Amino acid sequence: MLPNYFHVGQPKAGSTTLHFMLVDHPDVCLVKSKEAHFFDIDEAYDKGLDFYRKAHFAHCVGQKVVGDITPAYFNAVALERIAKDFGDTAKITVCFRFPVARTYSHYYHSVRLLEERQSLFTRLQPNTGYLRASCGGNIFEKILELFPRENVMPMIFERDLVSSGSIQAYDKVCNFLGIEPAKVPENEKKGVGFRPNVAIANHNGSVEDYRGAHEFKKGDVIIETLQWTTHYHAEVISNPDSETRERYTTIFDEVTTELTNDQVREIYASNFAEDVEKLKELLGDDIPEWSLDDRTIKAPPQLESRIGRKPSILHKLRERFG
Repeated sequence: MLPNYFHVGQPKAGSTTLHFMLVDHPDVCLVKSKEAHFFDIDEAYDKGLDFYRKAHFAHCVGQKVVGDITPAYFNAVALERIAKDFGDTAKITVCFRFPVARTYSHYYHSVRLLEERQSLFTRLQPNTGYLRASCGGNIFEKILELFPRENVMPMIFERDLVSSGSIQAYDKVCNFLGIEPAKVPENEKKGVGFRPNVAIANHNGSVEDYRGAHEFKKGDVIIETLQWTTHYHAEVISNPDSETRERYTTIFDEVTTELTNDQVREIYASNFAEDVEKLKELLGDDIPEWSLDDRTIKAPPQLESRIGRKPSILHKLRERFG
């Protein structure tokens, strides 16, 4: 079986929530690894559709909807490849998020992975990934060029996935795909934002996560983070040299933790105003949820440290089995 349904982004606009809402539906079969990254990576695409089928859909057994939810397909090359291979047979959903908030969420995702340590403002350069993936108008125009309009369902992140608690999006997508909503999803997983804890141990001890206990000595670097929404993860860098200690203790010094309303307006006007007007025209929607009035953006809270704290048996079971 090959897909007849693609969710193509935007990144950081609810694709994780959508995946976990649909993954247990009896009439839906999704990519096991959550994201296939077939059409956006040249090396994968060059292996052909038979590889794509065997690698990602061998477990599908006759479900009405076979889907690939990969937000990285939110680009012209990936969309052209999907259109070339699936033409009029594919149904497409796409979700748009207020571009400054989406840009900041993308930026902070890199901060969370300890891959970004510069200010957001130094990263707002033309054609950077943070900005490119936030320009919905140009990409939606491309989608409408490539696919029949009746096969395309756009959503607004703030309207369909936030204010309605995801249920509206679930019902809309099920109806669009021609399946009955199986149940109201109760525990759909969502992407998490947070700032990890990075600390230099001032004593010998141990820290325990879902894999077990990790010993540390005074002077070691301890990185506390989360995997998905439930799994606390601790990493110990033993015997770090002075350069490593310095790098980790200063890793968040330049990170942008808040955007004021004036800064949001400035970023919007400089980078997104024209594109948003195009998107509104294509959608026939003023998108009132994207009003610039009294809009500030703050970083998620820092993860609570568990160094020196032993989790309860119940907490261990919840982390291990969800």
